[in-house]
Amino acid sequence: MVGATVSHYRITGELGSGGMGVVYAAEDLVLHRTVAIKFAGAGGTGDSLRNRLLEEARSASALDHPNIARIYDCGEAPDGRLFVVMERVRGETLQTLLHAGPLPVAKAARIAEDVLAALSEAHRAGVIHRDIKPSNVMVDERGVVKVLDFGLAKRRLTARASAAGVSPDEIETVAMESPPDLTHPGQVVGTPSYMSPEHVRNEAVDGRGDVFSASCLLHACLTGHSPFRGRTSAEVMGEVLHVTPKPPSALAPEVPIALDRIVLRGLEKDRERRYQTADEMRTDLAAFRQNLSGTSGLDAIARPKPNFRLPRWAWAAALAGVAAIAAWFAIPAGDGPSPEARRWYELGLGALRDGTYYNAQSALSRAVAADDSFALGHARLAEAWAELDSVERAQREMLLALRQPPGFRRRSASSRLTVEAIQASIARDLPGAVAKYRQLVDAVPERDRAGAWLDLGRAQERANATADAVASYTKALELDAQYAAAFLRRGVLLGQRGKAAESEKDLAQAQSIYEASRNLEGVAEVEYQRGVRLAVRGQTAAARAALERSRKLAADYSNEYQRLRAELRLSVVTYLEGDSEGAQTIARAAAAKAREARLPSLTVRGWVDLASAQLMKLDLLPAEENARQALELANSEGLARGEAGARLTLGSVLVQGGKRDEALPHLTAALDFFDKGQFTAEVGLCQRLLGRVYRSRGDFAKVHEILDAQMKAAEAAGDAAQVSGLWGDIAALYLTEERYADAQRALDRGIEFAEKSKLTNDSGYRLASRAGLAARLGELERARASLAALRAKAAGIDTLAAPTAALEREISFYAGEWAACAKAYRDALAKPGVSAPNEIQYRSFLAVALLRLGTIEEARREAARMLELAEKSKDDGAIARAKLLVAQSDLVARRFAPALDHAASAAKTFSARKQYDSLWRAETVASEAASAVSDPSTAGHRAAALDAWRVFETLNGIEITNRYRETPVMSYFAKLRSRP
Repeated sequence: MVGATVSHYRITGELGSGGMGVVYAAEDLVLHRTVAIKFAGAGGTGDSLRNRLLEEARSASALDHPNIARIYDCGEAPDGRLFVVMERVRGETLQTLLHAGPLPVAKAARIAEDVLAALSEAHRAGVIHRDIKPSNVMVDERGVVKVLDFGLAKRRLTARASAAGVSPDEIETVAMESPPDLTHPGQVVGTPSYMSPEHVRNEAVDGRGDVFSASCLLHACLTGHSPFRGRTSAEVMGEVLHVTPKPPSALAPEVPIALDRIVLRGLEKDRERRYQTADEMRTDLAAFRQNLSGTSGLDAIARPKPNFRLPRWAWAAALAGVAAIAAWFAIPAGDGPSPEARRWYELGLGALRDGTYYNAQSALSRAVAADDSFALGHARLAEAWAELDSVERAQREMLLALRQPPGFRRRSASSRLTVEAIQASIARDLPGAVAKYRQLVDAVPERDRAGAWLDLGRAQERANATADAVASYTKALELDAQYAAAFLRRGVLLGQRGKAAESEKDLAQAQSIYEASRNLEGVAEVEYQRGVRLAVRGQTAAARAALERSRKLAADYSNEYQRLRAELRLSVVTYLEGDSEGAQTIARAAAAKAREARLPSLTVRGWVDLASAQLMKLDLLPAEENARQALELANSEGLARGEAGARLTLGSVLVQGGKRDEALPHLTAALDFFDKGQFTAEVGLCQRLLGRVYRSRGDFAKVHEILDAQMKAAEAAGDAAQVSGLWGDIAALYLTEERYADAQRALDRGIEFAEKSKLTNDSGYRLASRAGLAARLGELERARASLAALRAKAAGIDTLAAPTAALEREISFYAGEWAACAKAYRDALAKPGVSAPNEIQYRSFLAVALLRLGTIEEARREAARMLELAEKSKDDGAIARAKLLVAQSDLVARRFAPALDHAASAAKTFSARKQYDSLWRAETVASEAASAVSDPSTAGHRAAALDAWRVFETLNGIEITNRYRETPVMSYFAKLRSRP
């Protein structure tokens, strides 16, 4: 082809393929200028292709703009192919420039601004480009941007096409990354990774579709690649339709946050929320570039973090600096928010107060899209993002709320206080937030006062001042007796405080008001919260019914967030009902849908909730798997609170499974986050779990210190669940210390408190522990009566099945029913998924039973296996107990030397840990073994045994110790001790 002449143009070289054909460099022999000539592709002599190329020429030739490559001529070659002659742009395509990586921010913004200028001119002429992408944008040697290839261009009006005898569908071509092919009429065409959602759906495309493509282009310039990617065109189109892209700053930290806002608004899937014209987006970019060149203090602060990872709370200091700069908050003089912005703001604020944060985020995003200078809208949107654990988005919106553009006037005191209160809340300055909201109660107009009281209550909830929060919600209801959100929030809190009847009364009132106002989202939220409370109380059937109602309501009005949240909670209920596989299936399906819908915080919360339910039933393997999934997702999505929650749950599982060293880094990381953020309840739980680690190490004084402090805090906050759990931990500590009288009193207090607070699960757990202790101390009648009560309580409450079965085995053991006991513990060990601590305990009971039955070798094997497991756990207490059992087995087998070694070693540990019951037994076995081999340590061991018994007797009282010594388990040691 090179050297050929077409009309008065001589071909000098091939430039490549473009649009519908091949492009050549050529010389205009008449005007002596270099041009580019595009020929129709192979086989391009048909009327359809000719007409398409002609339409491209007509579309572009109608445009005269410095950023649009000009069309000079068109004609027909001797072989019948149509050709178009256009301006030759010497330079590189944007696609070539991006091969080297992202562009500098200023250059990327300028290129996008020029592309938008070209599009604005085309749109004014009634031409839509429809294929904006890097390969269709040239940057010439002087840096001038030229938009090429109107091969997909369409006139807004179809009259032009009709006049040419061409249907609108026939003007389209496919422009995939593979060589372009013609398409059949009606086929979706364009470049998938730069197509707008409406283009993908094959709907009518207007100028807003070009704006979307230009925003993709800008995103690519800033990050190095399109925001929508996949292995196939179908996958890419799916991303365009369903995936919200990450802001450029999340991928390229040097991108200022202000530019994120522009890009993401241009990428809105709903074109009504997008920039409505290319000019509108270009104006924002021009303002951004002007600020970039003369950077103000606020712009500097608004830049995201550098490439190293700062602590999660570091940005709070930046906000404090902004507050000093933006001491005056303003809106344009004489202007409030636009009516549309106000309408969306009120909807979003209502959703915030209901606790439906995803709905709030959606409505408030529309509010600020309608009026970008609406500071309260940005502040409330920041609050919603913070609740959804999107810290960076919350930071971005807060900075936008704190702007002080030129020409703005002071805002009202209530508006200023609201922004300051939200800022303090997001930065986790909880006392500061509560103080600001208190001021707001007096600062707002009378009509807004009930809402101010509700906001104060929500701030108090975050500060864990639940009693104060209940009082604030009550005050809101005194001002507005039909305030559904106040009933809802108070009902949820009352449920958490164990006041089930009062909670249900408030929830029912909220539901009635929501139903009367036809607020189905509110009704779905009430049903969800009701389901959560019922599940906590162990009423799984009622919980399922409420959650199913919430799920159906959400599905009816297409609220994906509420629907998936209900499904994830239903997986927990399904698990509590005993269907482990069904629960996992539901959770996986809901989590997959949540990830597809870009709801990562919801997915993390769902996995954590299911892991917590599995932990409650000691189903540790799947609990650990689900907690790790939650942690992995939270890490990948940058969800700080979700990460801390997943670490806390994972740490709980690992502690329960005896993997205490592995649990420590997770618990300390979670504690660091929660402590800095003043998440009081979570701090308490972290501390309790760390206390269990210290308890296993024998540092009982430190554990008492932790539990005492946590009990005071929980009682002050009125947190019934926390108080109940702490009574269980205190009793467990006393049991570990072998202070059985104190453990009895703690368990009695725990049962009384749980019953009073209607915490059915907790009262069941405490009752099982109290009955087990009674059996150990020889109170078998009381233990059996408690077992009967526990069976009645456990009816229909699956979470109590495990403690009931454990209690049955323990009573059999302490009653000396050795054959039945051996069978029960063999059966328990045969079940899959037994945790390491449970296996150690089960083998200890089994070994003792086998010794009493006279099956000595099997008993020795079980004791040896127990010691092996204990040593793997690195739990000094468990190792000492295992050594004592091995010593007992060796003593019965007349292996006196190893019996003495093991018993003496165990005695050292028990002495250091001040466990006098175990010390008495270890020294008793040691003295018997030493006596058998005439070891000189015999007298010392006997004296140590006597001393240990005396201390034990002092700690527990003569009545308890005398009865305890006569039990079937302890009588063996008493007989040894009584020997000369």
